[in-house]
Formats: sequence, structure tokens, C-alpha cells
Amino acid sequence: MNLTIENLSEAAKKFSGLMEEVERLTSTINPVEMITPQGIGAIKKEWTRKARKGSFTNPVFYYDEARLSTIVQKEYGSRVLLEKLINSRADNPAEAFYLDFFKDAIRGAVLTIEMAKAMQNHDHYGLAQVVSEKYGSADDSLVQYADGLARNGFVRKTGVELSEDLQKLREAKLDASIIAELFTWAMEQYREFSHNVAIWPVEILTDCSAIDVRDKSSRGYPLIAIPKTREVDGLKLAELIGHEIECHWRNSQNASLLGLPKLDDETVYEGIAKVKDYRFNERYAEEVSAPIPYYVLAQQFARAGSSFAETANYLVENGITPGKSWIYTYRTFRGASDMNNSACYALTKDRAYLEGFLYVQQADADPKRRSFLSFGTLSKKQLDKLSSVLSYEEAEEHALPDLDIQSRAIQQILARI
Repeated sequence: MNLTIENLSEAAKKFSGLMEEVERLTSTINPVEMITPQGIGAIKKEWTRKARKGSFTNPVFYYDEARLSTIVQKEYGSRVLLEKLINSRADNPAEAFYLDFFKDAIRGAVLTIEMAKAMQNHDHYGLAQVVSEKYGSADDSLVQYADGLARNGFVRKTGVELSEDLQKLREAKLDASIIAELFTWAMEQYREFSHNVAIWPVEILTDCSAIDVRDKSSRGYPLIAIPKTREVDGLKLAELIGHEIECHWRNSQNASLLGLPKLDDETVYEGIAKVKDYRFNERYAEEVSAPIPYYVLAQQFARAGSSFAETANYLVENGITPGKSWIYTYRTFRGASDMNNSACYALTKDRAYLEGFLYVQQADADPKRRSFLSFGTLSKKQLDKLSSVLSYEEAEEHALPDLDIQSRAIQQILARI
């Protein structure tokens, strides 16, 4: 049965109270914020300095206890709301879709709260178990694919010759303030299509390790976070505009059209952005690469019980620089406090880059499935359910499209350098 946007809107209105409860409970629970160690910039700098001299160590991570406590306090309310959703009745497919979606959102929040409790209690085994339940793990085929990429190479020449403008972009050094300015400019371009888009604040922070589009934040509102020390060249900034704004932020705008909060399963979400990156580099860069396989490989190595130091050293022995090995290893051990890894902990979240890339490439080849990729904040499961109740024509007509503004962004960047 194919429904219309109006049908879904009617269902959303019926469950508006439940929707508000879900958003109120989940809007301040951001797993990435929670698992970011305090003082991560200084820790990274010192660890990398030693690693470049051949000394691989286990860093010490401390987390924001007040933030963990705030999240844990939501446990009772989240379980009550989940029970309420389970007992709620759906009278048609549109209502069933919303109730199922809300249950997935709250189950995800419950697991994040369980992570926070385990982190508070230094329960290494409990944390490893709940992270595995929340994010799953790579299947054998994905591990084999990642291993093949690492062995055989995943970078190819594009044949693009750098023009004077592209060379100028490559040589530019742009700080966090310019990144923030251009991100805001990019969001504003979407008002050409719809005046209803929400321009999110872009905040330059000292307590984040990477650019992050946050539908949920401890501040209680969505924002785009940029590390204070982040510096990029002009071409990378144009690529980031496609990744963070034309994909992540736009996907969130479309989900809000249907009244759907972002789910923590980011397979589709990251896959869409990685395909966008790939196509951008085919047009503008001398090289293009598939998503990095080392997240998957680092996770497998850690799940076998390897320590932080052993995992980083393993990556370096396989041709990765110490600086890069920090990135893949750190992101695998975020949330943990036992760097010896007796519990075989691995944060498997970032396998979404490679797994999602493969998923989106397949979906994008089918015109009917492609239309639903505009709602990329949904999980694969929920995206399949949406496509079963909504026609692809409806999805295509109402969704905010990818306006492909990266070429305009390049001109904006050139004007600033």
C-alpha cells in the first residue's frame, strides 16, 4: 500500500504527543559527545609524538562524569516511554510505521544510557556487551572486503589535471572560523528551494575531535561542531560542504519533514556522504579512494582482545603512519577506560563508512530506492519500511534535494583566499 505525505502527516499529528516525548528524551543524548574523552587534543598530541619515535603506549581516557550522570538520570523515563510505545495501538500502516520508528529511537537511547552506566562504573565487560548490542559488528564479507582493499589498494588516479584555481585551493590553509562561515553559507543556499529549512548554529569547540553534525546535543538543540584547531585546504572544505551540509544536514531536514528524529544507526547516513565524497574527488582531485578499510580492521583486531597500543602498532606495521593509526585506533577505543582491553572492547560504529558506502552504491543504482536516500538519517530497516508505505514519487516530490552546490562553494572559497 502506497501512502502519501499527507497520510503520514495525519499519523504524525495523532502521535504528536508521543513524538514530543521521544524528542524531549533523546534530544540531549548524543553518544559521540558522551564517549569523547576530556582533553583529547593534548592526549593525541603527546601519544603521536611518542609513536613517531616508535613508542606505542596506552593512553589514559577520562570522561565527563557530569554528562554521564545526566544521561543515566534519563533511564527511568526512557523505559517508561518504551513501555508506553509498546502498548500503543496503530490503526493503519502509517501509524504502525511511526510507532515502530519511535520504539527504535527509544531502544537506541536505552542502550546509550546503558553505555553511560557501564562507563560510570568502569564495567569494561558490560560496556563491551552493550556496545556490541547497539552497533553490531562487521560480518565476514565486509571484513574480507576491507582486508582486500588494504592489501590491494583503494586509491586510484582520476586523470584530473589541477588547474590554477584547483592548485590555489590545494595550497590554501583555512581555519575553523572560515569552515563555520562556509557551512552557514551552504545551509542558506537551500532556502532557494524551501524557506522552511532550519539553519543550524555552527559552533567552534575545544571538546570535540572531529567535525560533527549533531541532531542531538547536550545543549538541547541541534548544531554543527567544529574543533577549534581544525584546519583544511580549500578543496577539502568544498568536499566537507558536500559531506556535512548537502548530505548530513539535508538528510536531517528531510527527516524533520516527516517528524522523525535521527536514529543512532548511521550506516545509510554515512554511506550517502561517502558516495558524495567519492564523486566530488572524481571531478576535482587527482586521486579518489573508497572509504578507508582500517576502521573495520582496527575493530576486528580490538575485538580479539588487542590493546590500544597493539592495535595502533598493528596498523603501522601494515603501512599506516602513526598519525593515521591514532585516528583509527582512537575511534575504535572511544568510550573505554581499559586500554589493555581485557573485555575485547571495540566501538564498531565507524564501520558505517565502508558498509554504508557499499549499501548506498547499490541503492543509488535503483531509481525507486534512490529517492528514499534523501531520508538518510533512518536506519536501513526503517528506510526499507518507509519505502514500503510511501511511493518514491512522493518522496522525490517533497524531499529537499541535493542541490549540488559544491561548485558554487568553490567560487566562494576562492573569493576568500
